[in-house]
Amino acid sequence: FLGRTHVYRFFIQDPVFFEKGLKATIEHGHNNCLTLDLATVAYWYQDKATAVPAIPDKEGRKLKPMVNNVMMHKWRHEWRKNKGNKADLWGNE
Repeated sequence: FLGRTHVYRFFIQDPVFFEKGLKATIEHGHNNCLTLDLATVAYWYQDKATAVPAIPDKEGRKLKPMVNNVMMHKWRHEWRKNKGNKADLWGNE
């Protein structure tokens, strides 16, 4: 490795069919255990133009607050409480 940058390019010649979403992942070290600064770029080519949603204003593009594990548990607790806290609810495994 020697601290150098390694770059891979993949050109997909055949179309990739999907209806709602497409997921690609990058493996970073054995068992994805390396802490790295990775960046990717994807280009989308379409056969014809279609309408796109309006871009939000500056206020609407602000970063959302970081969510930590404590907040997730609070939200789960409130959701369960609002649903009657039954034993068969999600998150009660």
